[in-house]
Amino acid sequence: MTFSGPVKMFQSFRYNLIARGLARLNRACRFTGSPEFRPVVSDALDKAVALCISPHPDDDVLAIGGAIAGHIAAGGEVHSIIWTDGSRGTENAEKNDNTLAFNRQEECRSAAKILGITSISFQNEPDGKLRPGKSKIEFLKRTIQTVHPKYIYTPFPIDYHFDHIAATEIVIKALQQMPDPPLVRGYESIIPLIPNRIIDITGFIELKRRAVQCFESQNSVSDYTRTIVEGLNRHRSYGEMGGRGYGEAIFESDWQLFAHILHTVHGSKLNP
Repeated sequence: MTFSGPVKMFQSFRYNLIARGLARLNRACRFTGSPEFRPVVSDALDKAVALCISPHPDDDVLAIGGAIAGHIAAGGEVHSIIWTDGSRGTENAEKNDNTLAFNRQEECRSAAKILGITSISFQNEPDGKLRPGKSKIEFLKRTIQTVHPKYIYTPFPIDYHFDHIAATEIVIKALQQMPDPPLVRGYESIIPLIPNRIIDITGFIELKRRAVQCFESQNSVSDYTRTIVEGLNRHRSYGEMGGRGYGEAIFESDWQLFAHILHTVHGSKLNP
């Protein structure tokens, strides 16, 4: 449909008004002459220190394995905190399946070796029962003060897995107590997000594919190579990448906006 005269002027005014509002929330978005905003595409080669928060022993690699590989290849560091033991990661798992927990840690180490992850910290909280307690918040604060990350990767607050929500709540509660907090990069794990940045991982897709294939226990439940690598990461090349290559979607912001989203969606007791 095309518009002319006063209607066209109104549409232009409405678009610019909406665009300015979105710009306040999506600092990395590029606004075009059409009624849409597009995430900015970033090169995966980024020499930065990153801290990845993974509720289970695979979430960070599945969501941002290409970005991780890019940080490492550029000479940066990537440190990973795995909160839970993953003992309930299959449909037939017992509530305390130590064998599965052990196997998932080994899978995680194999994937980390492929990507070059600098360090992994397994916290071994019970799978499905992660809570934002004081000891976890203090542990995360100490880790941040030790590694000095530029970015913290964590699940985006709009999610329906309680461990994912709790992991991000821990991040927010830790950062709100720190004088100079790093940027937060929310990643999509179960629920796709509306991104404000796409990481171009085309050059690292083979590494990510190999890393994802390490998670044999989880690929037996869901084919992550098909659904994430060949599905979601291909889809994320839409737009500024012209539908070519592979991308990983993130939402980058300060912790205050993440707190506001978490409070709005889940009724968290955090101060938004």
